[in-house]
Amino acid sequence: MDTSYIPVRYGKALFKTGQELNTKEDIFEDVLFLERVLSEVPALENILQNQVIRPSVKASLLKELFEKELSVQTMNFLLLLIKNRREDRLRGILHYYVNLYRKDQGIALVELTIPTPLDNEFKEKIVRVAKLLFKTENIELTVRENPSLIGGFILQSGDLKADASVSEHLKEMHQHLKNENTGQI
Repeated sequence: MDTSYIPVRYGKALFKTGQELNTKEDIFEDVLFLERVLSEVPALENILQNQVIRPSVKASLLKELFEKELSVQTMNFLLLLIKNRREDRLRGILHYYVNLYRKDQGIALVELTIPTPLDNEFKEKIVRVAKLLFKTENIELTVRENPSLIGGFILQSGDLKADASVSEHLKEMHQHLKNENTGQI
C-alpha cells in the first residue's frame, strides 16, 4: 500500500466531496467496485501506471469502461487523477477512502479464520460475538479457511485478536509442559 501523502490527500478530498454532496455511500460502492476491477484485471492497473501512455488515452479508456458504471463524482475524480498525473496512485487512494468511510460509519473490519467451511448459524453467532467484543453494531466480516487451526477460530479486528483455535491451545500446552520440564514457570 502507498503510504505517501498523495493517497491521503486525494482520499480525503474524495471523501469530503462525498460528504458535501451527500454521495459518500455511492462513492464507497464505486470504490469497492474499482478495487475489485483492479484486482481482477491487472492489465488495467498496468495501463494506469504506465507513464508512456498519454493521459488522453487513459481518460478515454476509463470513460469507455466506467462512465455508465460509476457515479458522476467518482468518474470526475478519476479524470482529475489522470489530469494531475496521479492515476498511478489510484489503488492507495481507493484504500484510504475505504478506511475513512469505515471509520466514519463505525464499521469494524473483522477477519474470521476457521479450519473448515462456515455455516450460516455459526456465522451469525460469530457476528454477535464480534459486535460485543469490538463494541460496534457494524461488522464487515471476512472469512478465511486455514485447516492448520485444527478446530476453533481466530477473530481479529485491527490490533485486537481473539484466538480460540485448537492449534493455539496445543502450542500453549506444549510451552507449559516444556517450561515445567525445565523448572520455569
